Amino acid sequence: MDIFITFVLTILIFGVLVFVHEFGHFIVAIKSGVHVDEFAFGFGPKLFSKKWKGVTYRINSIPLGGYVKMMGDMDGSSFRRYSSKDTDSKDRKFVMDLLSKKGLDKPNSDYSKVMKFVKSQKSKLSDEDYLKLENYMVSEFIPNHPKNFDNKGFLPRFAILVAGVVMNFVLGSILFYVMFFLTDFTTDMTKVGDPKFIGAEVSSPPVIFTVYKEEYKDLEGSLLISVSDQKLLNESDFERLLTQNYNKKVNVEIQNSEGIFVREMILTGDGLYTNFDSEVRDKVLLISVSEDSSAEKAGLFAGDILLTFDGIDLKDSDHLRDLLNGYRGEEVTVQYVNIQGEFKNTQLNLPNPEDDEPILGAIPVNNSAYYEDAIRLDYSNNKLFSGVLHATNLVTYNVTAMSSFIGEAIQEKSVQPVFSKVNSIVAIVDVTHYFVKVDSFINILNLVAMLSVILAFMNILPIPLFDGGHILFLFIEKIRGRKISMEMQNKIGQVVFVLLILLTIAIVLKDILQFEWPKRIVGTVSGIIK
Repeated sequence: MDIFITFVLTILIFGVLVFVHEFGHFIVAIKSGVHVDEFAFGFGPKLFSKKWKGVTYRINSIPLGGYVKMMGDMDGSSFRRYSSKDTDSKDRKFVMDLLSKKGLDKPNSDYSKVMKFVKSQKSKLSDEDYLKLENYMVSEFIPNHPKNFDNKGFLPRFAILVAGVVMNFVLGSILFYVMFFLTDFTTDMTKVGDPKFIGAEVSSPPVIFTVYKEEYKDLEGSLLISVSDQKLLNESDFERLLTQNYNKKVNVEIQNSEGIFVREMILTGDGLYTNFDSEVRDKVLLISVSEDSSAEKAGLFAGDILLTFDGIDLKDSDHLRDLLNGYRGEEVTVQYVNIQGEFKNTQLNLPNPEDDEPILGAIPVNNSAYYEDAIRLDYSNNKLFSGVLHATNLVTYNVTAMSSFIGEAIQEKSVQPVFSKVNSIVAIVDVTHYFVKVDSFINILNLVAMLSVILAFMNILPIPLFDGGHILFLFIEKIRGRKISMEMQNKIGQVVFVLLILLTIAIVLKDILQFEWPKRIVGTVSGIIK
């Protein structure tokens, strides 16, 4: 049932996001004096349609977005457009005589009335004469009509093109306002690169990395949201609550793979409870130990926390690395805490390897109280502008992340850093399924808002077929003083279309191999076929 709800919800999410985007184009086109032939919700076969004020409003069978067909578009994709061509003089005279009988021979004659008249002639004219009429329409009347998008000035066309992006940004901002109202104006994000945020207090969320009491073991890897009903808006809030509740059981609101829920536990106190205890906090955690290494021979395991090295209190993982280099070839005593919370000592025989060979044979990290790869944003001091600020920050965050991925790709001379970080609809379905499974309305709301802003960001990129690509052509036209030919635009669009399809297929296949639910579906289908 969860999977069915996930698919329905995913379709609705993308349907609404694309529909809102297209509605932006539609409403600005109407206000700019461009004739809109069709405004549709969904694709595929028609379920319902109604014509009103010259516009055909359609509801189609596949609710994945929608489209706006403006005058000049050959279809709803706006991929191909009619371009002006001269018609045979005799054919043109025949058509003009035909239209003049109904008073429709003016270049600015009402488009809807003309098209209605043209359709009425199909049964009255011979195939040859009707072809002349159709040819005139697509070669002269439509391309040269003043209500054709292509015949509007720079500013109206720019406004129409950018309207979809603006609508997605506005929708994202509104949804963020709703989300912040429900979350005390805080949210957590994964940290990528070195992002800068405006209007928000930035901190790292506290996380329960290690638990030493058996009754709390299932909470390892959980992010802390609140303690004793007090939201953890920043690190100072958490430090104060830790001190106030030393040796006390408190209700903690946490988030992990099971969702968001509240549990009663002791965070820190006499003895060892979690990685927040002062005895182990900010010491050195071993996250892996290599086979047959000096660490393994000394009886150390992944999860052990090193406290002292030859009687010297360890400050952090960098301090340990410096000491290892200084004690090459020597035997030292190391004090550590194992995953059961037992304090132990061991003798560590350090080799004196050549070149960059490992000395310890383990990966040490700081046993921090905070998750350094995540960011907690607090907009409580800017509640009035929180939605707009967060939407803006999300755009700059995406720019920073994209720059970081591209920088890695250039440095490694490989597309893998970019390819591995970009996800398809398969990944979005996977995230949606998780949120449905854990019944997290707030996270679904956050996902929709983020997707809306990301859709705006992606569409404004100067890539042909995207709104940003059309805007790029518009600025080139402004600089050159003449339009790029429709033939050239179509050729560029066709090449980019093929590249985007190949990229999409590659990313979808990558995500299918990465996530579990597509594998299960493929396996089920394969079993049925066999």
